[in-house]
Amino acid sequence: MQLVVCDNTMSVALSEQGQTVKVKHSRHSLKRIGNVRDALALVHDTADKFAKNVARLTAQPVSNLEFRQVLDVLVPIEAEPSKRARTLAEDKRHSLTQLYRYDPRVAPWTGSEFGVLQAFNTWRHHEQNGLPAGSQATKARARADRNALRAITRETETEDAKVLRALADVRR
Repeated sequence: MQLVVCDNTMSVALSEQGQTVKVKHSRHSLKRIGNVRDALALVHDTADKFAKNVARLTAQPVSNLEFRQVLDVLVPIEAEPSKRARTLAEDKRHSLTQLYRYDPRVAPWTGSEFGVLQAFNTWRHHEQNGLPAGSQATKARARADRNALRAITRETETEDAKVLRALADVRR
């Protein structure tokens, strides 16, 4: 399930290969109706769970202080870091804040748990550096490959869980 918030996720959503059921029309095709019913139930069940999760996350308010505290947990600025480490952390915090407050992929949910999650997820998918040097096309392919690998290895799921865990921890 995907919540489409940009051209990239729309493109991916339209090209996904989900569960399919093909039934050739014949005098025996009604015997396979159970397979179709099972496939539709799975899709419907997944969609319901996804919608409930998004509704729950968007209904949970997050204060400005809580957002800053999540940044402190997940992107800390160490007391005596190297100049490079400090700059990297400051840049990441700035980028996350800009996404959270102003970016149309995230800003509609500012002030909610979903907004915090969306800011970190969008940063990882679209803003994170560390791509090979080269043309924009080369970087775009590398970013797509990196995002696909993260989905396959469940790294995206793990990182999203860290964000929600940090948010829960700052509320204790």
